[in-house]
Amino acid sequence: MPLVIPDGFAQVTFFMSGAGAPTGAACTLGVYNPGDDNASQIAANVGGAWEDNIMPEICNDITFTSCRAKRGPTETGAFADVAFSTAGTLAGACVAPNLAILVTLETSLGGRRGRGRFYVPGAQESDVDEAGNLSNTRVGLMNAALAGFQGDILTAGYGVVVLHSDGKSALPSPTSVDQFSTATLMATQRRRMRR
Repeated sequence: MPLVIPDGFAQVTFFMSGAGAPTGAACTLGVYNPGDDNASQIAANVGGAWEDNIMPEICNDITFTSCRAKRGPTETGAFADVAFSTAGTLAGACVAPNLAILVTLETSLGGRRGRGRFYVPGAQESDVDEAGNLSNTRVGLMNAALAGFQGDILTAGYGVVVLHSDGKSALPSPTSVDQFSTATLMATQRRRMRR
């Protein structure tokens, strides 16, 4: 079921690499684009918000390398890549590459289509206990960074949304995100394991 990006919206992808993500990592997010900015403007503005707010909460073995914005409609919308070269600022050792901070996108709707998530690589080992729980201090700092990230996106004139895929039921419009929330338990991404 392919993701649908309607006209007036965009999908933004943050690409990261480095020793903490040896096969690379990407986080995606839906954005409402009411001012009809071109793809380069969206990538520069939203990527700048990621760089300013999220990268300070990631270990320095991860580098934010580029941001891609793909405008809707899905089939014909333009896309652009904007280069970045920003390392995380946390000096501690990174957790294994298959572990990530789980960020949920909270909306006012229930059900599977009312939810979203993405995985942020680069947590520090010292912030994760032996049971895989992120420290309360780091959860609070990450939530504050996510609130700043969303605030910067709103200030730039966009809105954060959950984009939907075609399914068995009628395709809903993208769902506005009220806030981000950091899960206490680290997420495991088995596909990141090298065999």
